[in-house]
Amino acid sequence: MAEGFNTEDMLDMYLFENGQLLEQLQDTVLEQKDADCFDEDSINEIFRTMHTIKGSSGIMMFDNITAVSHKLEDVFFYLRESHPDNVPHLELVEHVLHVEDFISNEMEKIRNGDPVDGDSSDIIAELDKFLKKIKGEDEGAADSTTKLPENKSEEPKQFYIAPVATSDSHFYKIFISFYSDTEMANIHAYKAVYALKEIAEDLLYTPENIISDESSSEAIIKEGFKMLLQTQADPAEIRAIVSEGYSVEKVDVTECSPEEYVRGFGGGDVQIDLDSPVEVIEAGGQKITSVEAKDKAKIAPGDFVIKSKEPGKQKKLAKDKPKAEKASFISVNVSKMNQLMELIGELVISESVVLQSSDLKVPGLNLDNFNKAAAQLSKISTDLQNVIMSMRMVPLTNTFQKMNRIVFDVSRKLGKDIEFEMIGDTTEVDKNIIEHISDPLMHLVRNAVDHGIETNEERAASGKSDKGKVTLSAKTEAGKVWITVQDNGTGLDREKYLQKPENRGF
Repeated sequence: MAEGFNTEDMLDMYLFENGQLLEQLQDTVLEQKDADCFDEDSINEIFRTMHTIKGSSGIMMFDNITAVSHKLEDVFFYLRESHPDNVPHLELVEHVLHVEDFISNEMEKIRNGDPVDGDSSDIIAELDKFLKKIKGEDEGAADSTTKLPENKSEEPKQFYIAPVATSDSHFYKIFISFYSDTEMANIHAYKAVYALKEIAEDLLYTPENIISDESSSEAIIKEGFKMLLQTQADPAEIRAIVSEGYSVEKVDVTECSPEEYVRGFGGGDVQIDLDSPVEVIEAGGQKITSVEAKDKAKIAPGDFVIKSKEPGKQKKLAKDKPKAEKASFISVNVSKMNQLMELIGELVISESVVLQSSDLKVPGLNLDNFNKAAAQLSKISTDLQNVIMSMRMVPLTNTFQKMNRIVFDVSRKLGKDIEFEMIGDTTEVDKNIIEHISDPLMHLVRNAVDHGIETNEERAASGKSDKGKVTLSAKTEAGKVWITVQDNGTGLDREKYLQKPENRGF
């Protein structure tokens, strides 16, 4: 990653947001792994997830993650636009999970400070092969198409030439409003710029120094982020790329005239080719003289002009989804949570010392008002203690979903047809307990799939249903949480398991 982008806050946000997206991706895929195909909503969701990860990884210059997410995005773009009926569903599920594994492993390297050097060529080749298969392309045609990007990538770097509008070109004013509590809004704004590059013939925006100047985040929150876009796309396609959601409160897309576009934001424009080195982008490039504003307004600082290597390139993207509910949670360091719990404990002890002080037992003191205040204080401190305790409680959903993935992977490897059922996955458990039970639970589930459930042939011979079943359940009873792993396989041979330790001399 380039030094200009090596910012801890940016990296933390990248890891947090993409980690959330990968969890949602895995949940979506595993929920529909037993279906005949992905439904339209899931296809759109997976496409948008890959599009987001591709864009943010491109900004952070993690090229291998960008490449593999772009290729999976291409697969789901074709599924969404062409609706083919010859898609092998389980094979597609495996491809998505392989991509998810690859990106997760690379993100783990980032967290540990290791080089992000994973080789994505094999996964990309498999996705290419899969895409050609569902398109019905033969191997000869595939070879001829794969040579084009190579020739194109060998083109020498050229100087910037301002794009010329064609009869198909449209001009738009885009205004993006971010939520007031959005952190690093400048990075979110740049993600929108980077995403629009694919369809842009020309693009200007203000504030212009969103990468090099962190203080621009405040201006973006207060005044919004303004963009001018020359493209052949329609407003629906633009909204599909820059839409309301996690950090964006509102997006306004208004078509304007070429004259209004040329007028810009009322000041000198700065040209930048995004394929230039990062240092050039941050420096702001070479200034050029712009057209004078008709209202003779004071000339403002310039804006970047982003060059598209392929003017007029269009992509049909998803229609707008209903606005997603804004996230109402934050990530908190566990050590800070532990420290807060210790402070609450000290507060409760100090409260008891004050309320039971011998100075309050002097005869003749009127303590009515004091007792009322003390009772209110006790109630508040008790409520505060309960809230802090509940903040450490997290649902078992993520842990159970990991087991769902294990059942899928192992059953596919062993050739067994197994259904996974979760019961009570919303049961809440202390975070420390979840971390300690994850590995033993994984071992139990693996044993159920590997040793408990018979092969498809054995089940058929014994007259059982074709599909095996592993059930993972959790319930709260008498202040305790009971977690159960159950399967409908051969069961346990009590005598066999009792014989094992006896044979070993126990």
